[in-house]
Amino acid sequence: DMECPNQRPTESSDVDKNIQQDNSEAGTQPQVQTDGQQTSQSPPSPELTSEESKTPDADKANEKKVDQPPEAKKPKIKVVNVELPVEANLVWQLGRDLLNMYIETEGKMIMQDKLEKERNDAKNAVEECVYEFRDKLCGPYEKFICEQEHEKFLRLLTETEDWLYEEGEDQAKQAYIDKLEELMKMGTPVKVRFQEAEERPKVLEELGQRLQHYAKIAADFRGKDEKYNHIDESEMKKVEKSVNEVMEWMNNVMNAQAKRSLDQDPVVRTHEIRAKVKELNNVCEPVVTQPKPKIESPKLERTPNGPNIDKKEDLEGKNNLGAEAPHQNGECHPNEKGSVNMDLD
Repeated sequence: DMECPNQRPTESSDVDKNIQQDNSEAGTQPQVQTDGQQTSQSPPSPELTSEESKTPDADKANEKKVDQPPEAKKPKIKVVNVELPVEANLVWQLGRDLLNMYIETEGKMIMQDKLEKERNDAKNAVEECVYEFRDKLCGPYEKFICEQEHEKFLRLLTETEDWLYEEGEDQAKQAYIDKLEELMKMGTPVKVRFQEAEERPKVLEELGQRLQHYAKIAADFRGKDEKYNHIDESEMKKVEKSVNEVMEWMNNVMNAQAKRSLDQDPVVRTHEIRAKVKELNNVCEPVVTQPKPKIESPKLERTPNGPNIDKKEDLEGKNNLGAEAPHQNGECHPNEKGSVNMDLD
């Protein structure tokens, strides 16, 4: 009897250990009641089941938070005020003497540029003259210069061209002017002959047309044409005299020019022929363009204190003063002796 009680506790302790191991393996925490030799396990409470159902949702939320990267913190901007030093370098006005010196220097530079440009222009003029005359002496100017002068002029042109590219490369302005004058001394007469031969026929034709025009007007005046019968005969004689003198001068000039060759200077220049045309127009034009005098129509007689009344109309009015219009509808004529007596109420 003394041994039995000692053996019971050992058995119960072993059972408890086995139950705890089984529960730990199952992952639950059961409640065990030991009353003597009997052991029992209580069913899980409804509160535990609700907590177990909530744990998976919480775990999922935690997993999402773990997957997302942590938000970076915005760095704080620090504002630092720094004082900037300012240095003012004032440009003062130049002194009067220094400013005058600069102005004088600039004027000298401008003058030097002007002189250099004039020198280059003079040099280019010589070169252009050489090329122009050399080209035209073998073309349009060939007929207007004799053979001896032609060869001499070509030789001068060649010498001038050689001088330009050798000694005359960098000469003073006056040297180029002298060379140009030497060339123009021989070239200008040839150029003038060519120009006069081109323009002279046109100007002579114009002069001839004006002479024919005024000669025809003088002939119409002698033929008693109504257009010119208002012109005084003395004035028309001036026209005829001027026409005859200019015509005689033109014929003499044309005959003298026809006897000269093209390589000789002309007898008359075109400006002289134009002067003759102007002289002829100044004498003849005012005479032949005189307007006819206007014929005044007869004026009507006017009464001093009334409107214009024709004499015939005046006489007719006097004759009809006593007359009246004839009466109609049985009225009596005013000249009848009988009278009509009417009783008026």
